[in-house]
Amino acid sequence: MKVLRFAGIVGVLAMAAATARGQSVIGTAFTYQGHLKSGDQTTSGPHDFRFKIYQAATGSTPIGATLCVDNVMVNADGTFTTQLDFGDAFGSRARFLEIEVRRDTGLDCANTTGFQMLAPRQQMTPAPIAAHAVKANALDAPDGNPVDALFVGNSGYIGIGTTAPLGPLDVRSGDTSYFRIDSTFGDVHSNGGTDGFFGIYNDAASTGRTEFVSSTGVNLSIGNNGSIGMGALPVAGTRLKAAGTIEADEFRFATAKTIYVSVDATGFTPIVGETVGATANGRYTSGSNPIAASVSLPDGMVITEIRWFVGDTSSNADLSLNLYRQPQPHVPGSPWPGINQVFSSGTPGITTLSATMNHTVNNQNATYYVMALPLTSGDSWDSGRIGVQGVTIVGTIRSPR
Repeated sequence: MKVLRFAGIVGVLAMAAATARGQSVIGTAFTYQGHLKSGDQTTSGPHDFRFKIYQAATGSTPIGATLCVDNVMVNADGTFTTQLDFGDAFGSRARFLEIEVRRDTGLDCANTTGFQMLAPRQQMTPAPIAAHAVKANALDAPDGNPVDALFVGNSGYIGIGTTAPLGPLDVRSGDTSYFRIDSTFGDVHSNGGTDGFFGIYNDAASTGRTEFVSSTGVNLSIGNNGSIGMGALPVAGTRLKAAGTIEADEFRFATAKTIYVSVDATGFTPIVGETVGATANGRYTSGSNPIAASVSLPDGMVITEIRWFVGDTSSNADLSLNLYRQPQPHVPGSPWPGINQVFSSGTPGITTLSATMNHTVNNQNATYYVMALPLTSGDSWDSGRIGVQGVTIVGTIRSPR
């Protein structure tokens, strides 16, 4: 037995392609019609058929499942018709149909006894309209609306929602909005349309920037060097450039930053009207009263260390070195609350005195001072043999303000 012709495929595929713009989905099933003979004589009656798809006329392996159709009625003239559905197994590659047949004896498809293979395999060729789908330049939506939902121009540009794409990919929606990859640098453009909402784009070369724009202009820009501009263009060498007022509940460093606040000897002045002098040991007065310097410390700073740089070559006097927080307004006659105190060594030579501490600066209605004075009341600065060279306050800060 052999199949003499394969005419049914042509007519069905032509109908399927022509229906593609209709209102219903045609699926992947198609109608196959054949003409069956036994020798030179036509045969009729119920027959069972098995169908397989291959990518070559001989050899290779089947593509997809084997289809079995039970009790197909072959007409008196040898013709028969059946529905086949191999799923999405065709595409634009060559396909060959292999058929096995047996006269129906009551066996169902679960039993393959008695099937005879028909040779050669039948090449499945497309109808002209179906062939056009291999090189289609537009696709409608499944229900036919919109038409040309996806379009490919002669340049290879793809348009979605447009038949005139302006780049390799051009996606358009309502209100003149679009998303596009341009053909010059491959940059991405985005436009939110005429409603005032912002878009994102980068139109520049390696020295350019990506901009977030709205109807009011560039709101945010990110330079290709990593700098950021908010309401202003980014500035090279600056991580952030902002125009206008920045308001935040709190700004915090990712990790605590160590800061140093220093006052040199010239920042110290006498508390009372005494003559100020200076030797290699540092700054001192002609009498026995203190010298002090105000210190501007960031609010929230945690003081961890205070370093006094002093000279003490006196065998008669030492220095008392203090950090004070003075409430404001200050009440005359009230003592300044001390925070830290260290003393000079009383031995010859230049001495650095260091003290560890843990005090959080609070500048609400208060100021900070450092003060030095002879340790024993009534002692003098011993004609400059003890003196202050400077002080450095060390601390950390997480939330500068």
